[in-house]
Amino acid sequence: MSVNDADWRPVVLTKRGAKGKADVAAAERSGSAVAVRKAAVTLTSTGVDARKVDAAEDAQPIAHVDLSVARKIQQARNAKGMTQKQLAAAICERVQVVNELESGRGVPNNAVLGKLERALGVKLRGGAKKKKAAAAAESDD
Repeated sequence: MSVNDADWRPVVLTKRGAKGKADVAAAERSGSAVAVRKAAVTLTSTGVDARKVDAAEDAQPIAHVDLSVARKIQQARNAKGMTQKQLAAAICERVQVVNELESGRGVPNNAVLGKLERALGVKLRGGAKKKKAAAAAESDD
């Protein structure tokens, strides 16, 4: 490539960015240089947009697995004669996820809890509604 083949047109940079698709289209039609940057959405392990978490004014406590659920997972795993490593392999998750759920430090994830229910053959979710209804029925008597 020689010096004569190079593009020597000046490039003008401005601070004012494009406000929308119409501005970008107009700039492209006029031949102006346009730089468009899309904001990346980063999801946390619980499926929440990380930008929303960062922008929140007050800090929300992270919900952890209830100890009764953690105990059910551990008891069902032991009844099946499985190690944490075997259970993790059966549900295609890391051993650390199973360990955190059994210790009550894990964040409840319905997808993982569903896999655990199928692998262990126990019900881990939805028991609170039935217990409340049973307690309300007994108090009415």
